[in-house]
Amino acid sequence: MKIEIGKGKGIVVEFRVKKKEEETIVNEEKGKIIYYLEKDFEEEDLRKATTLLYKEAKKLKQPLSIKSLKGIKESRFIYLITEGLLLNEFELNYKSKKEKKKEIKVFFDVKKTKENKEALKKAVVLARAQNYARTLANLPPNIGTPERMKEEALKLAKSNKLKANVIDKKKMEKLGMNTILAVNSGSSKGAYLVELFYDGGGEKEFCVVGKGITFDSGGLQVKPAKYMLEMHLDKSGACVALGVIKAVSELKLKAKVRAIAVFTENMNGGNAYKPQTVVKSYSGKTIEIEHTDAEGRLILADALEYARRKKPSYIIDVATLTGAISVALGEHAIGLFSNNKELSKALKNAGEEEGERLWEFPMYKEYRKMLDSEVADIRNIGSWEGEAGSITAAKFLEEFVGKTKWAHLDIAGVMQVKTKPYLGTLGTASGVRTIIRAIEYLL
Repeated sequence: MKIEIGKGKGIVVEFRVKKKEEETIVNEEKGKIIYYLEKDFEEEDLRKATTLLYKEAKKLKQPLSIKSLKGIKESRFIYLITEGLLLNEFELNYKSKKEKKKEIKVFFDVKKTKENKEALKKAVVLARAQNYARTLANLPPNIGTPERMKEEALKLAKSNKLKANVIDKKKMEKLGMNTILAVNSGSSKGAYLVELFYDGGGEKEFCVVGKGITFDSGGLQVKPAKYMLEMHLDKSGACVALGVIKAVSELKLKAKVRAIAVFTENMNGGNAYKPQTVVKSYSGKTIEIEHTDAEGRLILADALEYARRKKPSYIIDVATLTGAISVALGEHAIGLFSNNKELSKALKNAGEEEGERLWEFPMYKEYRKMLDSEVADIRNIGSWEGEAGSITAAKFLEEFVGKTKWAHLDIAGVMQVKTKPYLGTLGTASGVRTIIRAIEYLL
């Protein structure tokens, strides 16, 4: 898709606010498409509206000439519509026969002001960063292996001129990253901690840590068949981390940003770790593993300790961590857990801007007591009944960040969504745009 500011030939697109109840959502007039919004429309409704526009553009095979909407700042209107249109472009297609595509051209019929041009540029970078993360997150489990994901991260480092470092199983054994190795022990594939670093100057350093389970069987405490579907998407957090550093480097933000992604499978082979295994983590803390399907927090334990030792200003981890977050929030918000008000405020404001709402959960000390173990420093679940499942998972992660300003985003509930048509039906890689905007707020 090619999007520009300026007059262009083609179908004229207008957005109007409904005056009558009987007005349809979309009305086609001579060479014109009119999209009617509800009187109480929100910004997110504009992103949603782009799905119909995208379908019309594909069907009509003509450029769109979009007029601005009264009552909303031009630059903001451009930003929202551009994001929506580009996010609609994402697809995953392994079919043997593929239809030929014609490039869709879109023009915003507005003045070429500096503000408008910057809004367009930023929207393009952020939307394409999320699409990049979605492409990786949706790779099938036989294709998106830990080895493939490592290579994809290194390709990104090369194309965007980022420093890269890979820690494989041999290095993990030497370093004592035993929680990652425990999760990997039942798999025939490798395990990799991939670190990408962008240095845009500035005093603040941000570390984005992502969970990359390329397939999650649940380990020896195997998932029911139904719940094993879509478990190739359990690598979404790591893909989000890669999407963030991609966009940050392209926007040339004045900050230091480090993406840390851990890739491994969680399988139930003959060498798999067992319930009540005790491991010594990279931090030196010992962990009693009561449940092998609470594996995401285990690989993040070593990754967060690795991040903490880099002494960043902020750590943000992102993971499809708990089913409990879906019970609490459904698909309408991302779970937010933090030890710092400044960071959580930046993330919440950024989420509102990007239509990725965040809901902050309490982190009371009583929840930490639920993780007490008789034989180790901590255990990896708080309750077999699922009590406060998302919070106790976050309290487990908090053990490995020390005093660093930290936030945890549980994106399991928004891993796939039905209520945002511009994101389709596949994995969403939600969180990319929110984290980037939060970093900008904190600079």
